[in-house]
Amino acid sequence: MTPKAIDTLFVLVENAPQVVTKEALIQAVWPDVNVVESGLTRNISSVRKALEEGQAEGSYIETIPRRGYRFTAPVIAELADDGAVPLILESAVRSRPWTARLAIAAAALVMAASVWVVARNGRDAGRTNADPLVRIGDHLLYKLTPDQTVRALEYFEAAILENPQSAAAHAGVAITMMHLAGFGMRRTDEVLPRADAAAQKAVKLEPKSSTAHYAMGMVHAQKDWNFAAAEAECRRALELDPKSVQSRFGYARLKLALGDVAGARRLAEDALQLDPASPALGVEYCRVFYMGRDFQRADGECSKVLDREPDYALAHYYRALSLAYLGKYDDAQKSLQRVNLRPGILSVDFAWLRLRQGEMEPAVSLLEERRELHRNGKVDASAKLLLAASLGHSDEAFEALEAAYHNRTPEILTLRLEPRLDPIRGDRRYLALLDRVGVRP
Repeated sequence: MTPKAIDTLFVLVENAPQVVTKEALIQAVWPDVNVVESGLTRNISSVRKALEEGQAEGSYIETIPRRGYRFTAPVIAELADDGAVPLILESAVRSRPWTARLAIAAAALVMAASVWVVARNGRDAGRTNADPLVRIGDHLLYKLTPDQTVRALEYFEAAILENPQSAAAHAGVAITMMHLAGFGMRRTDEVLPRADAAAQKAVKLEPKSSTAHYAMGMVHAQKDWNFAAAEAECRRALELDPKSVQSRFGYARLKLALGDVAGARRLAEDALQLDPASPALGVEYCRVFYMGRDFQRADGECSKVLDREPDYALAHYYRALSLAYLGKYDDAQKSLQRVNLRPGILSVDFAWLRLRQGEMEPAVSLLEERRELHRNGKVDASAKLLLAASLGHSDEAFEALEAAYHNRTPEILTLRLEPRLDPIRGDRRYLALLDRVGVRP
């Protein structure tokens, strides 16, 4: 079972024999992420497959229509000889990571019909190889959506549990943490220590791993704006694996951060030669043209991706932005609506789109809302950046940029080229900030 499936089982057993509503399960298993109900349904199916093989459906988990689920088999909590909860349980209750949940299941739960949830220990003849877990994590990671990125992290962590010496799994954790920051799901200063440690461990475990050096390059670019070191790591990754699509993908993004559109385009085209069907690469190629202000070509490249992957979120996103610059506002609105990310995550983009059409009120209202949240300590000042810049509030825009700079937020890596920051580019403070970041105009 996946880590989140194990979490789902834990919550059901913990509450047995009570019904656990779908809403409560989703909140318990994904406390910091908005997910669709289908994610929960997959988890329930996975748990049932593990427990009910050869038995009637519902032998362990009963579906309560329109409400939720209930664990129906008898549950016995086994305590230590002195009657105390074992130490492993106390630790898990504090930290609640999925690995500790698995340990709890192994240590404390006995289910009916002698069904035991056990942790593999590496000596188990039936243990799975960690490589498939890494491959699944990579597949999910490059779907480039928040929810799939969270799932990717689960698989990389599961791979480490299977094989702590897996450089690819540690590198995957590092890359995924940086992606979570890029999506705004985690603060960059929160993920950087773990990403840095994971990337360093990957390089130490396998000095000739292309993925490990690529992960180290990502960390350098965000941690201390050390773009020279980041480029060196990307080049090293390509030396070790000249056919690495992943390294070219990341190196192209780095080139855009440095303002090198031509270099980014070459890398993206080389990568597409190796993997022409990759939607992630197709979107990156679209993004190259978007950042280069060739909005017609950006629209065309994103449309090619959508011909193959009609629901690919980032293709809809960059197509919407490109269409807005082309003055095709109705099409841009429809494309933005199809991005299908968490509610509220695109509120700034929708307000910006309305502003492009001359409607200021949505952007003004949302900016005031962000100001209030900032005053109450609920969001960072950088959350006001795009709105303030688009409305021409230069002082507030630079306050937001300073916050982004000090907190190492990913917006800084788009500072050099992002078209929506054009309104503040003539300000001398903009050039000074580029110099501080280490990106020359």
